[in-house]
Formats: sequence, C-alpha cells, structure tokens
Amino acid sequence: MANEKDNLEYLEEMLKMVEKEIPSIDDEGRKELADLIKKASSDENFIKMKQEIENKQKEEAKRITDEIQMLLKSKEWHYTNLSEDGKNILLNFKMKNTIVRLNIMIEEDAGSIRYNALLPIECEKACRMLLADYLAVINQPLRYGAFHLDNEDGEISYRYSASYNGINFSPEVFEIHIDASLLTIDRYYREICRFATGRLNDEERKEYLIKIKELAIALSSL
Repeated sequence: MANEKDNLEYLEEMLKMVEKEIPSIDDEGRKELADLIKKASSDENFIKMKQEIENKQKEEAKRITDEIQMLLKSKEWHYTNLSEDGKNILLNFKMKNTIVRLNIMIEEDAGSIRYNALLPIECEKACRMLLADYLAVINQPLRYGAFHLDNEDGEISYRYSASYNGINFSPEVFEIHIDASLLTIDRYYREICRFATGRLNDEERKEYLIKIKELAIALSSL
C-alpha cells in the first residue's frame, strides 16, 4: 500500500513537471497524459527504475555527507549536527562585522548542498521596501548566492545552493562556497543594517523620497 501511495505521489510530481514545461496542455490532453503515466506506473520496469533512482540519490547524498563530515573534522571546525544522519549542519563563524551562523544542508531529492545563513538582525517593518530595493541592487553582481528578505517578519538571510549530481566532491570548492558566503555577508552587513533600520544619509533619503513620489503617481494613474 505504501509503494502504491509513493508511486501515486511520484506520478503527480511528474505530471506537474510536464505541465510546467507545456503550460498550454488542455484538460483532455492532461487526462490522456495522466492515464498514460498511470499505466506506466504499474509496470515492473518502471517501479524498478524509480527504486534505482531513489537508491542512487540516497547513496550520493550519503557519500557527500560523509565527505563533508570528514572535512569538517579534519579542519577541527566546531559544528553541530542538527539531524541524526548528518545532513543538516550548523557552524558559527566570527567575522569582522558580525557573527555568522551558517546552516549547511545536503538535499537528497534535489542532489544539492544548500548554504543558508540567517543574519542577526531583522528589518523594521517601515524599512522593508528600502531594504528590498537595496538587496536587489547588491544581489545583481553576486556570483554565489543572494540575500533574501522575508516581508512577513523582516527576517534577512543569505542563501546559496550548489548541485553535486554527477561530480566528485571537492573540498576546495566546498570551502570556496563557504568563504564566498561568509565574506559576502560580512562585506555588506553594515550597509544592510543601515537600510534595515532606516539610517539613511540626506542624499539617500532624498533619492528614496523621489522614488516613492514617482511610485505614488504611477499607482494613482492606474
């Protein structure tokens, strides 16, 4: 019963992927496609292939996890495993301008390593439009990752994701990803704090007042 449920969920995901690639598919075409995929799901070869893919994903994720754990131990970095399988890791780094709590997650389904860092400051509600505009500017030239602002609670984070599918784990590249994340956060932290708290200089304040006025005029004419 569990396998049947898993297959159904897998088929639904496949259907969503196809619909995303072919958004113009009509209801009749969708039904025919769903029937075709459903018939294929009962085929032993299909089930075997799906299981092989899942097993390979598990093996790859474990290999990457083991490599990362070994590297962290060899570097004698202090870290905390947030999950029993070691795929969710938390590290603390003291930088020049702030302390960075970097969360590293090995994502089995996506075949990627995700680097998330939550900045130790929240954006004031009145300043979120300002900060969103500033983050859009500084994100543009970034090679690794990007800053994100949660408009609901003002949470500010930095995120980066790298695929490991089909490639050998490289300690050098892994460290580059960590360094890039840490240095980027430290480089922009003070400026982010200024915009998050509305501490703009006179020139910046004037510039944003003009932008707000232009936006108000544009919205009122719609």
